[in-house]
Amino acid sequence: MTFTRALLACTLAAVVAGCATGRSSTVPAGSAIDPRYLYQLVDARKLGAEELAHIEKVNPAVSSYVAQAGRADFVIEPGPNDVQLVYYSRSVLVHFHRGADGVWTSSQVSPLPTSLLDVLPPDIRAGTPTATGNESYGCWATTITGGSCQTCCTPPATPAAQNCTISCKPA
Repeated sequence: MTFTRALLACTLAAVVAGCATGRSSTVPAGSAIDPRYLYQLVDARKLGAEELAHIEKVNPAVSSYVAQAGRADFVIEPGPNDVQLVYYSRSVLVHFHRGADGVWTSSQVSPLPTSLLDVLPPDIRAGTPTATGNESYGCWATTITGGSCQTCCTPPATPAAQNCTISCKPA
C-alpha cells in the first residue's frame, strides 16, 4: 500500500511539473508567433486570446492596430511572417506581413471574402453562424507591399480543421 501511494505521489508530481511548464518553454525568445498556433485559425476570445496578447507584446504594428480598433474576433497565423486579424461584425480582415527587411506592414480587406466567412468557426459572441456542412476549403487574396498573398484554410468540420497556409508573390 505504501509503495502504491509513493508511486501515485511521484506520478502526480510529474504531471504537475509537466503542466507547470509555461509559454517560455514553447516559444523562442522574441518570437512573434507561438508554434502551437502557427498555420491555424483560432478564436481570439478562447484558444487564441493568449496568443494574440503575446503577438501584441512583440509586434508593435499589431499592438497599435488593436489599441485603435479593439480586439479581433479571430486570429489567423498562416505562416511565420504573417498574422491576419478578423473583425467579423465590422467585416474587416487586417493582414500584417513581415517583409524581407523585417519590417511589418499591414493591409485591409473589406468586406470579408465569402470564402473566409465559410471557414470561420461558429461563435455566438462574434456572431458567426453555425457551419452548414457545405463549406469547402476557403481561399482569399490580400495585398502586401510589393505583391500579393493568397491564404487558404480548411473549414471547421474537416479532420484538419482550421489549418491554414499562405503563399505570397511579388507584383
